[in-house]
Amino acid sequence: MDVQTFQLHGYTIIDNSKRSESDRNSKQSLYCGTMEPYATTLVHLIEKLSTERSASSSSSLRRTKGSFSMAELEELVYAVEYFGTRRWFEVKGKAFKDANHLSHINLKDKWETLVHTATIPPQQRRGDPVPQMLLDKVLVADAFWSQHRVKLHGRHQVRSVLVPIPSTQKQEGPSNQKTRQRRTRRPFSVAEAEALVHTIELVGIGRWQEVKRRAFSDADHRTPVDLKDKWNTLVHTARIPPERRRGEPIPQELLDRVLIVHTLG
Repeated sequence: MDVQTFQLHGYTIIDNSKRSESDRNSKQSLYCGTMEPYATTLVHLIEKLSTERSASSSSSLRRTKGSFSMAELEELVYAVEYFGTRRWFEVKGKAFKDANHLSHINLKDKWETLVHTATIPPQQRRGDPVPQMLLDKVLVADAFWSQHRVKLHGRHQVRSVLVPIPSTQKQEGPSNQKTRQRRTRRPFSVAEAEALVHTIELVGIGRWQEVKRRAFSDADHRTPVDLKDKWNTLVHTARIPPERRRGEPIPQELLDRVLIVHTLG
């Protein structure tokens, strides 16, 4: 046989009698003393090795498909906060367009896993640890969109839950005394803040007269402008670190709801 070497599936077949020193160190080279008797056997052997290597590579790809990095988890939570817990094609198209290893089914399954992880005690959780702050956002978003679906599809009669707010006692005296009292703003209690956020969740941002009518009709000391100013204050408070917040503390769960409503507009 005149040709002493040839290539097959990335391997070099070399006549053992003609190999050089560099060939001896090559891991991609196979040797034989006489080419013709062993050529067929070597071809079958190399084809088998190539098939096994291809199968191993495919198996490795299958194992990594559907896995999430921490950055992808954060992106998933952010996208669900915006699009909701049913619009998985939008979540895939907007937030994971270039992630070929993740389908909309992977995103849905991972979200359900995150919800389950957030509802069980930390000592029962398995797998890679997820920050508690991220799990808190998962619970808030899941609760918000669950309520949103109920309202949207009319499965239950939606009622405005009005938190009782003590009305201002009638003041006796001249009109200038009443004017002085009107100019003195009273801080919002946590119950009033809860009523404000709940009503805005129902009617939307900007409809301050409607918010006043639904939740603060008996609160003569609260005007639509007061409600608007308090809402803007809640949005600002929710955005800054806890150590920089002033005044009566607001529950973090309530501030999370404020951010969600503000984001959705």
